[in-house]
Amino acid sequence: MGFVATPELGHEAVSLGVLALARLSHRGGLDADGKSGDGAGLLIQVPHRLLGGEFAVAVLFEWDERARTIVAESLGSTGLTLVHWRAVPVDPDSLGERARATMPSIWHGLIAKPDLEPIEWEQRLYLARRRAERRASEESVRMYLPSCSSRTVVYKGLMAGTRLADFYLDLRDETCESRLAVFHQRYSTNTMPDWRNAQPFRLLAHNGEINTITGNRAWMRAREAELEPELRGVVWPEGSDSASLDNALELLVQRGWEVSEALMSLVPDAWEGRGDLAAAVRDFYRYQSIRFEPWDGPAAIAFSDGVVVGAALDRNGLRPLRWQRTRDGLVAAASEAGVVTMAPSSVVERGRLGPGQMLLVDTRDGSVLRDADAKSGRPRATTMDCSPTASWCRSSAGTSRSRLPRTSRCSRGFTVGDPRT
Repeated sequence: MGFVATPELGHEAVSLGVLALARLSHRGGLDADGKSGDGAGLLIQVPHRLLGGEFAVAVLFEWDERARTIVAESLGSTGLTLVHWRAVPVDPDSLGERARATMPSIWHGLIAKPDLEPIEWEQRLYLARRRAERRASEESVRMYLPSCSSRTVVYKGLMAGTRLADFYLDLRDETCESRLAVFHQRYSTNTMPDWRNAQPFRLLAHNGEINTITGNRAWMRAREAELEPELRGVVWPEGSDSASLDNALELLVQRGWEVSEALMSLVPDAWEGRGDLAAAVRDFYRYQSIRFEPWDGPAAIAFSDGVVVGAALDRNGLRPLRWQRTRDGLVAAASEAGVVTMAPSSVVERGRLGPGQMLLVDTRDGSVLRDADAKSGRPRATTMDCSPTASWCRSSAGTSRSRLPRTSRCSRGFTVGDPRT
């Protein structure tokens, strides 16, 4: 797994992501038919030129014809308008027998851009998806929404990485454009192969295991009393450990967190007794440690909210993750060296992530933030400069939870209401 980020909008990120997947085929499970795999996929920015407009996209895996009606009505209930159902161009003959036997119909629901701020548009899309999922469960309609966003779209399925672009014909189209691609080839260890559990999920791709998953899921359920009733049931009960982490991360992002900030809270660095961490970063980790239990790995994670793309290791650091940057601004990070070809003469920087470290690329300006900058600098300065949290950490560490400040942006948990107050 890993990611690619390019300085310009174009097909290059998509094609490099597809190539990287093919070069990771040895990392995934493969059926005896030589075509069916444990799952492979690509997360990219919404390809507006391919789709013919500035739409949000609801990707639907449909095993029951009632699913499209449920999704359309759920979108309408949040004030959004579904313009058209696009049948995604696919080649079923590229799949193995086992994958073809369980293959859903795959649709893109194109959603008109409303007169809303981008963040509110994303939040309404999230709410619509959750409503659709709840109704489908109540009515026993088998369906799955790999993504529902104005920023990202997910192409994934039960195939080997070498077959993804053979199946999804969009990925060969030059008008399928993005500045980023998060890729993943799955080797399932705790769930059976399933179209729904293929990765990437809606925000992340994860290599490893979450060894604390039972407790993490239980604590997520325990906190749901603080959520609006229609948002409860955050963790998908049929999902893998990776899916559960994605569910938790997505909830925090939709409550107003930066994706990197949310991931730091759920998968923290080993911060105690560290003199090499900036004081503000250490204060952030200390404060969030009383709000969230670590989702401990081993875990290597590639993630994106469609604007920022990055990679991170958990504090155990037991998974490899290497990265390179070229003079032209191409950045690639992956669990294997060499999956993205770069001429040695063009590489100006390379490295690997250590335990608890993070790498970020902001696709708006192409800036690359290494671990220290990603955690204490732009774009998260407002997070690390939260003085109520910092002052509480310095003066009240170890005191009761009743004394926590509740007005700081850093103090956000699952509390209902404006997450920025």
